[in-house]
Amino acid sequence: MTIEGVQTSNKEVPNILLRRPLDLSIVIRCGRDRNRLDRCISSIDENVEIVVSAADDAPFLEELRVKGYKVASHRYGNWSIAAQAGINTASNDDVIMMDVDSIFGEGAIRVIDTALKEGQLLVQPRIIFLSDGTPISRIVTQAREYENQREPKSYSPGLGLKVSELTEKIGVEGNVYNLSVAYGDDGDLDQRRRAAGIDVYVAEEALLYHDSISFEHELKTAYRFGVGERQTQAGNLNPKTLVDILREEFISDEAKKYYDGVLAKYGIPTMAFMMLCRSAYMAGFFIEDKRR
Repeated sequence: MTIEGVQTSNKEVPNILLRRPLDLSIVIRCGRDRNRLDRCISSIDENVEIVVSAADDAPFLEELRVKGYKVASHRYGNWSIAAQAGINTASNDDVIMMDVDSIFGEGAIRVIDTALKEGQLLVQPRIIFLSDGTPISRIVTQAREYENQREPKSYSPGLGLKVSELTEKIGVEGNVYNLSVAYGDDGDLDQRRRAAGIDVYVAEEALLYHDSISFEHELKTAYRFGVGERQTQAGNLNPKTLVDILREEFISDEAKKYYDGVLAKYGIPTMAFMMLCRSAYMAGFFIEDKRR
């Protein structure tokens, strides 16, 4: 199995149906992306339940059902709904939340499953962000690596969840994900688990490989995270303001330490890109705030 030319395993994967089934469901959010969905499914090397969370107008839903996959269809455009629809369709309490821009490395699924079976509520794999070789792609990759490896976070893809306990401890209206937060699904979940004192277990041996990310896509994602942050604040008794976000992202001691860390590890270009992303994040917060 390869992803943009990177070999993730040199071994032939045996018929996974001959392996002992795991009490585990893998939810794959795919929107309307059939090609990368097939690639993601091909990287699954365990006998598990596969749930495809796809847009309700995707043309391949019935074909997936015929092939034996569970399908959770929903109106396209809300990441939290896509995640929760998959969870609601899954038969198992232990779930891995996956996206089609990534594939599993060999053995990663079993490592995550073992951690969940040992009682971890949230399991974070190690994500390898790939580059297309261009200078800007390398900068985006470095920024993503720093953001994801600086501290454990309940971010997908590849996030392992123990659904019932998470719903009980930090659920929103009986859901793991907050359906009113369309884009910042990961950030909202991470805020709630932090407030509840729930740790994220990092499974270093579980490798995932993420497609290279374009400059434009990363800025758009940062903007959407800002929109999601404002949507999250709508449910708080003392919501953050734009001034609070400005302080957190650029002025606070934690922000300065963050930029110092990026600068020391990757240099000025990556630090400048991170500042640009955080500016896009603030813009998303601001626009959503004005919309309300």
